[in-house]
Amino acid sequence: MKLVENGNEPSQQQQEVLSLLARWQQYLSAKKLDDLCSLYAADAALWGTFISTQRITNTAIRSYFEELLHSQSCKVHFLDKYLRCFDNTAICSGLYSFVLNDDDFETEVIARFSMTFHQRNGQWLIVEHHSSRRDALLPNNVH
Repeated sequence: MKLVENGNEPSQQQQEVLSLLARWQQYLSAKKLDDLCSLYAADAALWGTFISTQRITNTAIRSYFEELLHSQSCKVHFLDKYLRCFDNTAICSGLYSFVLNDDDFETEVIARFSMTFHQRNGQWLIVEHHSSRRDALLPNNVH
């Protein structure tokens, strides 16, 4: 993971956001939808990796994850993260890997992501989440 303060220990704020990201990963992989959706603000917006329309509100985001996890398991692993914190807002972007398994077939999908977090009443919540498949056809030397 890359942080703005290169080489320094993560700040308290960064540690709190990193903890939220770890819980997001854990809850999605364990299909804990109530816990997963509790990490999103009521007015959050999501452009999910596997949909073509934006989901706005926690209820709509929950339906996305219900559809995703209905007939398959999904394990997610962060491959790269870049975190920046500003007062009561934080932004994290990078790559993650989804391993989807429907009992007969396993597929890995690498996706770019960006998440914006906002601290409300002392609690960090995801307010914006964008995720899109990384184009597998990009040459390796294009950065």
